[in-house]
Amino acid sequence: MGLALLSFMQRQYRACVERREPCQYHEEVVLNGEPTHWETRIAPVVINDEVAFITGSMRNVTEQREQKRELEAEQRFITQALDALDDLFYVVDEDGSLRRWNERATAVTGYTETALEGLTVSELFAEGQREAVEAALEAALDGEQLTAEADLVTADGRQLPYEFTVAPLTDVDGETTGLVGIGRDLTERRQRERRFQALVEQSNDIVSIIDTDGRYIYQSPSLERLLGYDPEETLGERA
Repeated sequence: MGLALLSFMQRQYRACVERREPCQYHEEVVLNGEPTHWETRIAPVVINDEVAFITGSMRNVTEQREQKRELEAEQRFITQALDALDDLFYVVDEDGSLRRWNERATAVTGYTETALEGLTVSELFAEGQREAVEAALEAALDGEQLTAEADLVTADGRQLPYEFTVAPLTDVDGETTGLVGIGRDLTERRQRERRFQALVEQSNDIVSIIDTDGRYIYQSPSLERLLGYDPEETLGERA
């Protein structure tokens, strides 16, 4: 036993006697050239108001320490991977409160970590959409995987179009303990859709969309300008 370790143990025993309280500590001991970790618990035995002796126990916790380090390394890996996502990642409790999120969530919403801890998911959406959001969460808790679009409201009041995918989160017994999901920013897609819509609506050519039954499901406004037909009245007719 090294002098440093012996000195450390002496200090622990002295503190136990002086405080008259149980004490627990860990130490590393090299056995056969390999480092091992030990957990020691000691307690003073008081007789006639004097510490007569100390009782204690030791156990080898090397395997537990290794498992803890591996778990911590895995958790760091998962956290770093989630924080590298461009999308929002979130975990929701059964009562709708946020349990976990990645760094993208705080960057997009503008809320601090502390502020997000006190919010329910529905509070992050426009008031007119909260009822639908809560209904979607209830359906997901019943076992459905859902994808829906809603406007995310930031801390400064801006509304951002997002697509959210949410699925049940289960424990080892298969019991639902919450929800897990991803949120994807639709801003660029909405801008492309608006540009395409403007291009189609202002075109001098007739643009039509026909379903698999050969019926019109869209007619551009140019139909009326060129042929005199109301585009809405032709919907559902066969091409």
